[in-house]
Order: sequence, then structure tokens, then C-alpha cells
Amino acid sequence: MKIATHRAVYSSGGCVLVKICYVLLLHHKFEQAARLIRRLSAPGTGFVLHVDRGAERVALERFRGQLQGLEGIVYAERVRARWGSYAQALAIMRSVEAAVRRPERYDRYVLLSGQDYPLVCSARIAQFFRSNLDSEYIEAYPLSLTEQSVPGWGAWTPYYRFRRYHVFLGRRHRALPWLRRGPPPQVIHHGSTWWALTRPAMEFIAQQFHSNRRLRRYLRTGFLVDEVYVPTLLMGSAFAPRVSGHNLTHAEWTPTSGPHPKTLGLQDLPALRASGKLFARKFDESQDAAVLNELDRISAEECVPTPEALREQRHEQQRGDSHQERQQAL
Repeated sequence: MKIATHRAVYSSGGCVLVKICYVLLLHHKFEQAARLIRRLSAPGTGFVLHVDRGAERVALERFRGQLQGLEGIVYAERVRARWGSYAQALAIMRSVEAAVRRPERYDRYVLLSGQDYPLVCSARIAQFFRSNLDSEYIEAYPLSLTEQSVPGWGAWTPYYRFRRYHVFLGRRHRALPWLRRGPPPQVIHHGSTWWALTRPAMEFIAQQFHSNRRLRRYLRTGFLVDEVYVPTLLMGSAFAPRVSGHNLTHAEWTPTSGPHPKTLGLQDLPALRASGKLFARKFDESQDAAVLNELDRISAEECVPTPEALREQRHEQQRGDSHQERQQAL
């Protein structure tokens, strides 16, 4: 398989234009998600939103109202994604499909949750991707499914997660006592759920989701499949040399945070600033809105638009207005 490299598109000022599509997984805290979307909105930016099928209807209608006036938003087919189940991976795949189907051809696709937040301004995010056009930012390392006990994994070893059969009945999760007989169809790779991928990688994932039936059948009865599906597909392909091995989202795990990352607050701001990441998770505006306010303030101070950036924004706006006028004329 030959992978196409990025074809640079230049602005009138000579800069490479980078169009970013944010793929967001949402199931609650919709007011905070709306704040995230407004913060990320910029010329050339789009959004694919997956709203969990179990989301509260009134809150969802209010959320849609908060997004009125923002352009570039589409919704993925909804899945009820219970934590740990295959449905979480399916929600991501439905979002990937929706992103690839969009007529706009974005250069970079970034998967976030509704409780993530950017650590830098949109201009610096675009600058980073402009300097790294062909890298796939995703964690990926191989798993051994033969060892029942692995230091550091606790009870949720790869053996437990993928050699055992897991079923979800309502809110209940059961690991059945039977074991799979054969090995997986390809080496399973593990990583964080969150990534930032190029369009060729997204197209490959969407195609493989349908054509690689053996892997799909194997993972359907696994546990925490969302952490392995995309890394496994990419590392078993010609994209593997482009995989960075790390993602761009900062998270902190503590002995008391359990299976979820620590909820970040204002006291974590120095660590966030020193992380070198573009995004972080997770935040809860109802517990600590000050940290989000401070991130907004720092971003606004550090990214005062240059005259060239302002000209580029006007150019993008004029292109959008011309496109809208042509559509209305048709």
C-alpha cells in the first residue's frame, strides 16, 4: 500500500494552510462541550460530534441551540456507548466514517472528549500541524495476550481483556469463563483512545473497519476496545512508520483516580503548561471553572493575531462568503 504524502496548499501570504476537523465524543456536560467548540472554532475548522444515544434529550436540545450560528458542524450516527464495551470503539468508528464522508477535505483530524480543553490557542495548534504534516499522533505498543499476570496492569491484563469473552447487559459487565482458542488475527497494539491523524490514515481506518472482518469479530467481545482498535489497524499497515507513539493530550493518573484520569483544576496549571501537549483532559467546569478561564486568558495573551494572520482570516472569510453566494445563486 502506497501512502500519499500531504500536498501543501499555500495561502496568499505564502503559509501552508492546515484545515483541522475535531471529532468529539459527547455524552453529558453539554454546556462545557459548547464552550470547547467555541474555543476551537477558527477559519478552516470543522467538527464531527458523536452524541451518545443515551444522552438526556432536553440537555441535548439546549446544546444544539447553543451551537446555532457556528458553521462546519455535522453529527455522526449515534451509538449508546457504555464504558468498557465494544460500543465505545463503534462510536469512534461511526465518527471516523462521518468525518471521511464530509465534502471538505481536512488535513488533520483530532479526537477529543467533551471534557478536554486546548492548552494553546488555535493559531499554535495549526502551526504545530503545519510543521508536522504527515505524522500520526497516537500511542501504540504491542500487547502480549499470553501472560495472565502482568506487572502494572492489575486485574485488567491484556489476557483478561481479550482472551476472555466480555458481555454487557444493561449496566452490567460480565467476563465469561471461556477462553478464545486461537491467537488474534494480527498483533494487538494498545494506546490512549485520543489521537490526531491525517486524512489518509482516517480513510484507511474507515475502509478497514468494513473490510477487516476478522479483527472486528475478535474485538467485539473484548474489554476497553477503544484503546486498541485504531492503534492495531495503523500498526498493521504501511502507516506504522508514521506513527509517533505518543498523542497530544495530557492526562494525569493517580492511585485514587481509578480507571479514569484525574479531574484537573487550577492547581494543575503549572503541570499543564509544562506538558508540551496541545490539549488536556479531563476538566469539570462545575467543579473548577477557574482553570478553563485561566487557560483562555493565557491563550489570548500569547496568541495576539499578527497582521499576516488577520489578513489570512479576512481572506478565509471572503472565500466563505463567495462560496455561500454561489450556493444561494444555484
